[in-house]
Formats: sequence, C-alpha cells, structure tokens
Amino acid sequence: MKYLDPKNDVVFKKIFGCNTHLVKSLLNDLLMLKGDDQIDELHYITLELSPDISDFRNSVVNVHCTD
Repeated sequence: MKYLDPKNDVVFKKIFGCNTHLVKSLLNDLLMLKGDDQIDELHYITLELSPDISDFRNSVVNVHCTD
C-alpha cells in the first residue's frame, strides 16, 4: 500500500483544507501551546487579495493570519 506524503502541497491542502480541528491540533502541538494559550477557534479566509490600485495584479497567499 502506498501512502501520500502530507508534506506535499496538494496533499496538505486536501487533508487540512476542510478539517479545522486537525489544523488547530497541528498548530497547538507545533507551537507547543498549552492551556489558555491554545488556539480555540480557526476561520479560513479568502486567499485572494485585490490591490487598492486597479492596474496591479491580484495576489494569492498561502497563509494569512489574524490574532
């Protein structure tokens, strides 16, 4: 049986793109957050940023965080 590599961008997005509970768990563990410091809520936001000046191109970002 072959397994998909979660470090691959497409596989990572497939696993974590719709499972916010997995993303929260992953981030809390990677950042070693405990107790009240843990991430409680996670919201996905649109990835496309429209520029203020219409002559510039749109940007697509992989990570956009707010706290």
